[in-house]
Amino acid sequence: MSQRNLTSLYWGVGLLVVGAFFTFFTFGLLAPYVQELVWGATVILALAGVGFLTYVALRPQRWWYLIPGFLLVGMASVVYLGAEGMVEGSALVAIVFGALALAHLIIFLMDREERWWAWIAAGSFLILTVVLALGARLDAALMGPVLFAGLALVFYLLYLFLPARVQRWWALALATTLAITAAFTFTVTVGTESVVARFWPVVVFVAGVAVLAWTVARLFAPAQPTVPAPAPGAEAPPVPEPLGEVLPVTEPYSEEEAPPAEATPQPEPMTDDLSEAPPADEAPTFSGAADAPTEAPPSPGPEEPEIPEGEDRPHSG
Repeated sequence: MSQRNLTSLYWGVGLLVVGAFFTFFTFGLLAPYVQELVWGATVILALAGVGFLTYVALRPQRWWYLIPGFLLVGMASVVYLGAEGMVEGSALVAIVFGALALAHLIIFLMDREERWWAWIAAGSFLILTVVLALGARLDAALMGPVLFAGLALVFYLLYLFLPARVQRWWALALATTLAITAAFTFTVTVGTESVVARFWPVVVFVAGVAVLAWTVARLFAPAQPTVPAPAPGAEAPPVPEPLGEVLPVTEPYSEEEAPPAEATPQPEPMTDDLSEAPPADEAPTFSGAADAPTEAPPSPGPEEPEIPEGEDRPHSG
């Protein structure tokens, strides 16, 4: 059986078991066994979560199993604490969001340069955890501003966490937008009587002036030549090997160390004297416009002896 079919089989059996369990629980068929079921569900969920986490510890490249691992552990906590009455209401949901926040935070810390996106999920789940944990103690008018302010803090921290080689301006822009939205929501819900509601626009105005001044200073600053830095992990270009033997460079001879003049071969002087020219019969002669060499006339063969009349010529062979 292939891995894909095996995975589908596991999901099918799991959904059947969960569906049957909640069906029996809804119709009250499991009421006499509530305590045993709570303990059984807690143990099963916890063991399943620990199994996923152990698998990631043995094979870190399968980091995505951290999410179901922490989620199952969080659900085990919810089942036990909710059944025992230790935690109630929105605080139970906060436990689940806290488990998801912890899972994404570990994913981010395992590789901050490549998995920076996990910080966004971790921060978002963490803000939801805080808001749900506060529950009734948090004024309903402040819930919106707290959510926007928390998300703004997440993106401000992301701007600091991102490596310099990655463009980060979008995180800063998004964080500033969320911060302004949080301040405006606070002004609308609480009113203009608060000191924060009155003076936060002044802070935004001063920040705009500072950004403009910094931009103008950069525009009029003298340009400095920059040497491009090699990419991280790139190897230096190989140095070409010399084509031949490299002779060492030495200083010129001094007058005392100079070699004698006879040691240096002197070129023979050229002369226009034609007395040493080769004989005429050995030198090729050229004639004509194209200076083509003339062919020598064929040399006459041996003269035949005269034979008196009346005698036959001797036949060869």
